[in-house]
Amino acid sequence: MVRLGGPTIARGYRPAHPGVDVEDGVRWFTTNDLGRWDGDRLVVLGRADDVLVTGGEKVAPQAVEAVLSQVPGVAESLVVGVPDPEWGQRVVALVVPSSSGPPALDVVRDAVRERLGPHAAPARCSSSTPCPAAASASPTAPPPPPSPPPGRACD
Repeated sequence: MVRLGGPTIARGYRPAHPGVDVEDGVRWFTTNDLGRWDGDRLVVLGRADDVLVTGGEKVAPQAVEAVLSQVPGVAESLVVGVPDPEWGQRVVALVVPSSSGPPALDVVRDAVRERLGPHAAPARCSSSTPCPAAASASPTAPPPPPSPPPGRACD
């Protein structure tokens, strides 16, 4: 969780407010965001309540989508968790292919594995038409179709 601290943080909040702590005279506010340090820069990975859990590992769909946006052949993507009896959830990517065609599943998995680790790599990848945006600007999509055989392109 990302914590913000300083003299003006949570000013006006009561000390007993959930998410506000005082340590060594400094007020800290715990956000509902996940993040990691990249050198001296904070990278926000997404909301904690949007996290998928697969095999006990947390995966932020927004972080996977950010990686996929850099993969050749991906115009848009949506990452979701689907129920899995062994892992709890499996990471699945819905990809809107670019005009050059969809990327191979191995390319998608390798890109995500390299940037975020093996637990975040999609187990399945399916091609999709562009998803309509809901009023909240969050994409809405139908459930993903069955996954292609290993090594095939997203289809």
